[in-house]
Amino acid sequence: MPCKLQIAKEVKEDILVCDDDVCNEIDLFLQSLQNNCLPDSRTELEPGAYFVKLPSGVFISWEVLTPSSKPISPIKLDKLVVRILGVAREAPVTRKMASKR
Repeated sequence: MPCKLQIAKEVKEDILVCDDDVCNEIDLFLQSLQNNCLPDSRTELEPGAYFVKLPSGVFISWEVLTPSSKPISPIKLDKLVVRILGVAREAPVTRKMASKR
């Protein structure tokens, strides 16, 4: 059973203002994220939070919420919640990157 996605209203609105092709690309990525919340293409923002850059140039960031501090098990995806943090044309800024500014 796939993990559950949480997408805030503001993030949904950001997605809906994208071109149709980009919306479709985001939709496909979100569907795949439900079955694999840690894709190989991810970059870590901070522990438990990641982002990817889609071919269209759009960045999607998310965090994986686990019911405990145990490592993520691919067998128990139904217990995980993936919260989509944002969709943007600019890369998300990590705390480490922000502290260097």
